[in-house]
Amino acid sequence: MVDERDFQLLARLLREPLAGHEALGRATGVSGTATKARLERLAAEGVFNGFRGIPAPEVFGRQRRVFVFRKTGAGPEAVQEAIRVDPVVSSHLRQDGLVSTIAYPVDDDGGPPDELVRAFGEPVFTVRPRPVRPPPAPVVLSPIDWRVMRPLVREPRMPVRTLADRVRLSPKTVRRDRDALIRDGTLMIETSLSGARAQGLLLYNMSAGHLRILPGVDVRGSPAR
Repeated sequence: MVDERDFQLLARLLREPLAGHEALGRATGVSGTATKARLERLAAEGVFNGFRGIPAPEVFGRQRRVFVFRKTGAGPEAVQEAIRVDPVVSSHLRQDGLVSTIAYPVDDDGGPPDELVRAFGEPVFTVRPRPVRPPPAPVVLSPIDWRVMRPLVREPRMPVRTLADRVRLSPKTVRRDRDALIRDGTLMIETSLSGARAQGLLLYNMSAGHLRILPGVDVRGSPAR
């Protein structure tokens, strides 16, 4: 059961994914030990799924695109079908039955991969997300940047000293480089939540965007008649 304190804790983690248990506890009015216990309980309940580090697509010379498709009777197999298509990096079945995919194409033409169109038809809509802190262009990472970033993809909250030992650099160098990667938007750290598994208060991510209507296309993304 997600209570008010859990809600505040998860909301704080979404804003500050690198905050320690003690800092989170001070912000939500509980001890660091109690904060750790709450996160462990939420993880056991399937609500809190930890953290993930996501390199910006510009690191690989690519762009970020979201393609949303409508496929009647789509189930989990549709997600598996979509994720096998290059350059799709993430696929989700939404509660409204739409299939949402995130792709990192090399070109900037904005069109969906042909294989996705053959499987699902033309997308209902396409989004080009604009990050709050876009990385500088062009993105050129140094050998030290790569050494620091790789472990953080799987364990973004890895303690600085542990990370320093793993990559064989000084803690000062590791902290400076990690903080720069995050500050510049080159590495994004996300808190993974499963709101559908929660009972009680519900916390979920919401994105807001601006829809630009093209001539001859109605708001559902199909040709106007």
